[in-house]
Amino acid sequence: MRAPALYWHFASKEAILFAIIERSFADFHRSLRFTADGPEARLTELVRSYVTFQLEQSPETAVFSSYPALSMLGNILTEEHQDQLRAMQREVYELFKECLTSGAVSGEFRIGDTSVTAFAMISLCEYVNTWAQQGGKRTPREIAAEYVVFALRMAGVAGY
Repeated sequence: MRAPALYWHFASKEAILFAIIERSFADFHRSLRFTADGPEARLTELVRSYVTFQLEQSPETAVFSSYPALSMLGNILTEEHQDQLRAMQREVYELFKECLTSGAVSGEFRIGDTSVTAFAMISLCEYVNTWAQQGGKRTPREIAAEYVVFALRMAGVAGY
């Protein structure tokens, strides 16, 4: 594809970059939808899908669903696109917070501050690809299973 054809669909390089980011986040958000009933089961699905998604991304595309990498784009993206990016990131936070709040209200989770716990769990899941290597000793599913245990412990679930 030649540049003129590309610019027929996109107004700028920034618009192309944001379209790539938006597509990656849409795929990421779809992977986080859970179907289980009950806070513990939902948290399990949420963490498992988050970690698995992060680890199954190719290194070239992982940056477009990485919160830390995306935060560095503030001076590149337009204000409108920055706002949209923050809204997408907020959706992930809200998924965790709703799940944790539900578990705290039902008594399944013993959490002091659901906001802090939500951010801690997101950080835990987000940085898994800084140490786990594709083709390493453990599969993404095995690593995700360990992360589920970490998250359930953070939530204060009995037996973890």
